[in-house]
Amino acid sequence: MQLIYMAIVLYAPALALSQTTGLNIWVSVVSIGVICTFYSSVGGLKAVIWTDVLQSVVMLGGLLPAIIQGLILVGGFKRVFTIADKGGRIEFDNVSFDPRTRHTIWGVVIGSTFNALADYGRSRW
Repeated sequence: MQLIYMAIVLYAPALALSQTTGLNIWVSVVSIGVICTFYSSVGGLKAVIWTDVLQSVVMLGGLLPAIIQGLILVGGFKRVFTIADKGGRIEFDNVSFDPRTRHTIWGVVIGSTFNALADYGRSRW
């Protein structure tokens, strides 16, 4: 499982690098692997954590203006909930046991349980 995960973690940014720079995909994979290994080993966990913090700030810095602009264009937070309610999208209290119902509280509880078992039950290293 970890082998497939690591392959995807290396291949996805290498594919993006290859598409944007025109490098061969194998050169991109090796470059990403070497750069990330060097960065992590020289900077240590502290450098990796600060990079994650910076990435979070950048993502939130892009997400918040997009949400605010979307709310302004639609007509406000109340209008969003009005549209969602008219479309039948707000169902917080659905405790049906009917298996034909798409989303219920029980589906979330059971699904989250299996997700947690899969997440904590597999090998981490």
